[in-house]
Amino acid sequence: MFYGMTQYGGALGFGTVFSVGYRASPYIVNQPFNTSVTHGARVLLQVTAGGGDLHYQWSFNTTPIPDATNATLLLPSVTRTTAGVYCVLVTNSIGSVLSSNALLSVLVPQELFGQKFFAEGLR
Repeated sequence: MFYGMTQYGGALGFGTVFSVGYRASPYIVNQPFNTSVTHGARVLLQVTAGGGDLHYQWSFNTTPIPDATNATLLLPSVTRTTAGVYCVLVTNSIGSVLSSNALLSVLVPQELFGQKFFAEGLR
């Protein structure tokens, strides 16, 4: 912020003090990244942005997530239904920028063989 004075003007004609601030459109410094975790794991997605007076809105598969309005998004226990594409829209009064997509893959353990049944007395 820069400050200055004028010699004339103002309410009584004796000059005025003014300020000139620089505001920038939002920009992303660090993008959220792809991650692969096991079922039930905790995941933290985050973005680092600049530009001043920033607002965030996370989306999952292009649908905005209610109340996901911080630079970080915590998913406390992921499942198959939370696997997909996440991104965040960063805005301020000057403009907006959309992050790159972050693919969340959830690895679900699979049982390779069905239940085993043994005849009585055999093991």
